[in-house]
Amino acid sequence: AAAADWDSQASVFASREAHLTGLLEAAERRRIAAEADAAECRSALEGATEERTRSVVSAQLLAMSEAGLRSSLAAAEASWSAAAAEVESLGASLRQEAARAAEL
Repeated sequence: AAAADWDSQASVFASREAHLTGLLEAAERRRIAAEADAAECRSALEGATEERTRSVVSAQLLAMSEAGLRSSLAAAEASWSAAAAEVESLGASLRQEAARAAEL
């Protein structure tokens, strides 16, 4: 009976671990995508800023573009931060589950 109970607990842990690992991997993919989006926005923002300094005629249009890019960058950075926090939280949960399993 004890062996069956232990097998049952091990199965539950393996299922939880697989689920948390899947969530962790998905959060990591979102973090990487958000980081790439942020880098793209930064690059576009730098380009927009340089172009604005070269062209007085289109300064107003570029300022509007720059504001939009800044907003996109802020959103991408917030998304990256949220994904990084989720990765850390899921990692902590996985470590807790592993510690519980080690106690069995």
